[in-house]
Amino acid sequence: MDDTHNVTLVANALMKELNKIDLPEGYSIEMTGEDEMIADAMQQLYLMLILAVVFIYLIMVAQFQSFLSPFIIMFTIPLAFTGGLFALFFTGNEISVVAMIDSSCLQELSSTTVSLWWITSTSSAGAA
Repeated sequence: MDDTHNVTLVANALMKELNKIDLPEGYSIEMTGEDEMIADAMQQLYLMLILAVVFIYLIMVAQFQSFLSPFIIMFTIPLAFTGGLFALFFTGNEISVVAMIDSSCLQELSSTTVSLWWITSTSSAGAA
């Protein structure tokens, strides 16, 4: 593959062309191999991101001893995703397995940063 193509783009273009073919009844065309592995990895990464959000929320519930306070911090996660998507767009990259893993790390980093800010601001407000 060259710089302007990747396996997923080529497979999608190929599948679009193959879907135009009229096949006899009982026959089908499906993509396997590396394309199938990439699709499976992306599906598992989406599940991982959902579970990461749930686990981050549960950890913050235990930390703050409240179900409501973590929601304030959880609102930073969409901002992290938006920043990551803008970075991919401006650099000309596409969403990939590596980008999804990095997104998960960015999600953890943003929630940790806001958690620390929240703890220090509430403890300093109580001291004043």
